[in-house]
Amino acid sequence: MWRSFIQVDPVLGLTAAFCVAGILVASAIPKLRAMAYFEEIVVEYRLLPEALARPLARFLPWLELALALALMASRARSFAALAVALLVSAFGLAIAINLLRGRSRIDCGCGVADAGSSLSWPMLGRNVFLLVLLAICACDSTARTLLAIDSVTVVAGGGALIGLYLTADYLLANLPRLNEQRS
Repeated sequence: MWRSFIQVDPVLGLTAAFCVAGILVASAIPKLRAMAYFEEIVVEYRLLPEALARPLARFLPWLELALALALMASRARSFAALAVALLVSAFGLAIAINLLRGRSRIDCGCGVADAGSSLSWPMLGRNVFLLVLLAICACDSTARTLLAIDSVTVVAGGGALIGLYLTADYLLANLPRLNEQRS
């Protein structure tokens, strides 16, 4: 079994896992509700042939939900964190490739707060935030007994981190309008 060199308090690891799992669920649900639209977004990225892009689009939300569940299971957390980190990195790479191609008017397809928002470089900062949380999830937890107050800390801390993520997401979704008002 893979072991991390860094150990964190289990509350910190659980809080990070709770946050990322919440974001994955919040991302998957809108995709499942508007699957045809999400398929079009994945095709529009033009990274895969349409014959592969559509099945991938149908698979991604289910993968996100499965990984969200796996993050909450202590035995699977490190593996799930690595899998989500690969997924987040792939999403970031897809965004970067399209931005470098000059194709910024594509809907991100992230499914949280940015329906209809265009791609932008600051979106990659959101992915870095997730990667930091996933690194914490992948660390070994120190051995200590969890107390009842720890569950409050996990839920409150995870909720606060989700709120921070969603706030950044809404700001990114409205970035074009904010830039227009500055001009």
